Amino acid sequence: MLNFNSPPTTKDVPQWKVLIYDQLGRDIISPLLSVKDLRALGVTLHLLIDSPREHIPDVPAVYFIFPSKENITNICKDFELARYESYYLNFISPISREFLELIAQTALSEDCVQQIAKVFDQYTNFVCLDDDLLIFRPVGSHQSPSYYALNRSRASDTDIESFVDATVDGLFSVFATLGSVPIIRCPRGGASEMVASRLESKLRDSLRDSRNSLFANSDTTRGYGTDGRFPRNIVTAEVTHDTQLSANASLSNLFQRPLLILLDRSLDLATPLHHELTYQSIIHDVFNIRLNRVQVDLTLAKEVISVHGGDTHGVSKPKAPTSGKSNKLEQYDLNTVNDRLWREFKGAAFSDVAEAIREEVCTLKEYEKRMSELKTSMGLSGDLSSADESTLTLLDDNTVRLTNAVSSLPQLMERKRFLDMHTNIATCLANVITQRQLHVFSEEENKLFSKQTVTDSNIAELIKNPTIGSPEDKLRLLVFVSLLKTSSLLSTSGGSVSGSGVGTAGAVGSTGIGSGTEYCLSDSEVSQFKSWLKESCPDLDLSAMEDIPRFKNPFYEAFVFVVGGGSYVEYHDLLEWARANSGGGGGGATGPSSSVNGTNTMTTDVSSSGSTGHATVSGFGLNTKRIVYGCTELVSPNEFLEQLTKIGSEL
Repeated sequence: MLNFNSPPTTKDVPQWKVLIYDQLGRDIISPLLSVKDLRALGVTLHLLIDSPREHIPDVPAVYFIFPSKENITNICKDFELARYESYYLNFISPISREFLELIAQTALSEDCVQQIAKVFDQYTNFVCLDDDLLIFRPVGSHQSPSYYALNRSRASDTDIESFVDATVDGLFSVFATLGSVPIIRCPRGGASEMVASRLESKLRDSLRDSRNSLFANSDTTRGYGTDGRFPRNIVTAEVTHDTQLSANASLSNLFQRPLLILLDRSLDLATPLHHELTYQSIIHDVFNIRLNRVQVDLTLAKEVISVHGGDTHGVSKPKAPTSGKSNKLEQYDLNTVNDRLWREFKGAAFSDVAEAIREEVCTLKEYEKRMSELKTSMGLSGDLSSADESTLTLLDDNTVRLTNAVSSLPQLMERKRFLDMHTNIATCLANVITQRQLHVFSEEENKLFSKQTVTDSNIAELIKNPTIGSPEDKLRLLVFVSLLKTSSLLSTSGGSVSGSGVGTAGAVGSTGIGSGTEYCLSDSEVSQFKSWLKESCPDLDLSAMEDIPRFKNPFYEAFVFVVGGGSYVEYHDLLEWARANSGGGGGGATGPSSSVNGTNTMTTDVSSSGSTGHATVSGFGLNTKRIVYGCTELVSPNEFLEQLTKIGSEL
């Protein structure tokens, strides 16, 4: 797109251009490309379409916008003002015929038809946060969070239909970008079944016209890179339909289809409330990650005084804030491409992250020590003309080493910058964990997850203790317990709720949610559906496999999408399960083929090819699979608690 919807050229200097986007377009681009990346692609200026913009008549403009009425009106105004040299219009979702005719009429009346170079429907109505993580975002910021919008008492049929249509549009964009038609699985009832049914209809409509179909079978049009990962940088990679098969494309891969599992948030309300102490989850819980960016209050970056004998969770004392203000907010980019610590430890336990930071500090200190020794060895005294041959050889060797050190200095500075960032973040987190005793909440909730015995008295004492946790932490624990444990806790500890600082509105909300939920799971709902993702069923006899049709192709990639909001806890839980069952492990991964759908009677099979038979898997180890987690939006535990509270207060 940023190359004017043309294949990349070999020119060293890219053609300069202006990038015009709306809020949604900026959210899509922001996690993928930095300002430096945009400069490298020739983008000299990037502006919001509704912001004041000057005339730049000698520069082409690339638009990346959602086809809303306001955006189309702004494009027409640009035509009237002859604001740019040429116009490359890229719409996030397909533009309607009405708006397309409005653009055409304005172009004719302003005599600028020749300046409209290209018009593209990009089908990019989703935000790709990582190689295996994507979210959708409501077009208008005024819209309610998805779970509240679906379950509030005043939700009309029109509101729900609008939400379902937006979700279908996003899912269709994902698979149009990949160029593949998914096999859809979902539980019966709820919004996920509505999404599945409408997505199937939309896929059928697209497949009716084979000449203009968005779906192709080559590896290139499926959107894969050389490593087989999901294409994060879809903004710079053009999806074409006439690309020939790549050299490594095999006949077996040609006709494989991904598996799409749609889940309802209401099936598991406990997991988003969990006090998880993995690195990315706790950052999102405390500071809220937004589009891979986080704002950290550096006033928390001080020496941690623990109530447990000075334990600071392994984090060394950070640098003191340089500002004397009451708070100092610092924004950090969490980048998996260049940041090794984040890439390798974002899903690790917080203690492991602290150990990794210490090791990185030691590595950089050792490097600085070697550089200091090198400088000392270079400081030779006396006249070089009188130096012997061994001295000159040593000087030459040190010169080469110094040259190599200078050439690696930018990478070293970047590495140190990431280290300072993680040191500040980890120290702030250690302080918050110590102050709020989050590990205590996490331990109690993990006991419930693992079905260990948790007495009501222990929970009640934890709720009553004013030195442990915030009111939100205690309310989250109460709701968590009410969802996972059948007991009289709410009635016995109801008197202590207000005394602990937990508002009565929240208590009413938690009671309503607990009584209105038919069942909740003791583990992540995503992992509960792992039978759909397994390669084979070890319990089946070999003779029973004879009746399974062999013309069905196995899936080697799966998309797990949660309708109603997701969490990083589920995301890492899913990836951890995939890693634990990869490489042929996990019991029968290399065994006979079996049904992906298993024997779960709650599920309905919506197949876009019209077949209602079970899709089978055979001949592929789990190490060939790729799992992508998606959701309407990623909510923090406190944000999800707020949604539950609002729903409960309306009951």
